Amino acid sequence: MKRILAVAILVLGGLSLPGCVVTARPVAPVTYVEVSGHVHSDVCGHYYYGGSWFVVTGHRHYVGCGHVMVGGHWTLTEDKGGAHRTVINERHTVIEERKEAHQDAVNDRKLDNQKAAAERQAASDARKDAHLDAINDRKLDNQKAAAEREKVANERKAAEQKAAEDRKLEAQKAAAEREKVANDRKAAEQKAAQERKLEAQKQAAEREKAAQEKKKKDDKDKDKK
Repeated sequence: MKRILAVAILVLGGLSLPGCVVTARPVAPVTYVEVSGHVHSDVCGHYYYGGSWFVVTGHRHYVGCGHVMVGGHWTLTEDKGGAHRTVINERHTVIEERKEAHQDAVNDRKLDNQKAAAERQAASDARKDAHLDAINDRKLDNQKAAAEREKVANERKAAEQKAAEDRKLEAQKAAAEREKVANDRKAAEQKAAQERKLEAQKQAAEREKAAQEKKKKDDKDKDKK
């Protein structure tokens, strides 16, 4: 389309303006515009038509050049306006097509960016979910390990308490045995002492009886004399 427009502009320029090549180039809809230090003049080749600026390379404005001075700037004459309007319309069509293509490209890039963003978000969410799953797994493992350690500690504590109770019972039993032995020994000693005392009392009674009998006999013998 751009090539057709360029050919049409060349043909139009050759028919309307001898020695001029017309190039559609909007500059600005004002009389004087500086473009890289440029100021419009009679020898610059720029002219105004249909709300846009155009340039004729190597063109010099003069009476009969195909342009007329209107409002302080050179404008295309009315007899050339029809063909030039066709060129303008074609340029506008090209511009609209370019705009549509640009908008389509923008929309495509936007969709691609949205798709890429969605994929990145999905990947980020997947990584986040995996990270959370790993955290939860580690948390559960830590809780399980803590429960196992607590169970082992409780079992060890129960075993130590049972061992302490067993030792206490054993000590109480041993103390009871020692106390029983001591009591038995004391009872035996007391019984032996009582028996010795009774034996001594018996012997003393027998000695006293023997002494009385002897005395009685001696008294009897004494009386006989």
